[in-house]
Amino acid sequence: MVVKNINHLILFVNLFLQIHSAFAQNGTQAQRKLVVGLLMPMNMSDVGVEQNIGYYSSAGAVILALNRVTDENLLPNTNITFVIMHPQCDEALAGGYTARMIEQGVDVIIGPPSPSG
Repeated sequence: MVVKNINHLILFVNLFLQIHSAFAQNGTQAQRKLVVGLLMPMNMSDVGVEQNIGYYSSAGAVILALNRVTDENLLPNTNITFVIMHPQCDEALAGGYTARMIEQGVDVIIGPPSPSG
């Protein structure tokens, strides 16, 4: 499960940077900033949700993916930061948090993992 999450995160980050690079001006060497938003439920009463898609079982994949990106020099000269919010599988919260992330300038949003938010 963790390997699948890492590969998906790397795929999203690479896709974004390829698009971003296509529109960048003159290829300057200034450090790029990438803000990744994550919507992950946390402390859910439904044990299945927490074990399969919750923060505590998925957040570690973010660190592993970031380490892999760094070790393999996949995104050179890029500062990656994360914004994490917990919609608790609630559609209204997921929509509100997504809007908030967009307002904050988040470049890529991953989640929510459940169909209901």
